[in-house]
Amino acid sequence: MSTYVQTIGASVDANVGIAADVDAAIAADDGLRLVGFAARESAAVAAVAAFVIVHGATAVGGTSVVPVELAANASTSEWFGPEGIACPSGISIDIQSGTVDVDLFYKIV
Repeated sequence: MSTYVQTIGASVDANVGIAADVDAAIAADDGLRLVGFAARESAAVAAVAAFVIVHGATAVGGTSVVPVELAANASTSEWFGPEGIACPSGISIDIQSGTVDVDLFYKIV
């Protein structure tokens, strides 16, 4: 996937070992697009994890874009490119439970 990501000009925002919300993981921009993500459950003691990728900030009623649930020791990824999902108000991560590593793939068009 990394070769394809590079050919469409995507960047990655790495969030490692997060167990609390990350507001403005990627800052607002009129041309911001979420083109994919990769995530894995990463607690010291494996456990179920859940989070939501949000358009906007988590605390002020941002819009849910992608809900993700992970079993203990599980991982997942999704690709929305090359056009992606418009998120001009920025991209945040709303942690529901557990600890996760989340890579957000994005571009500005």
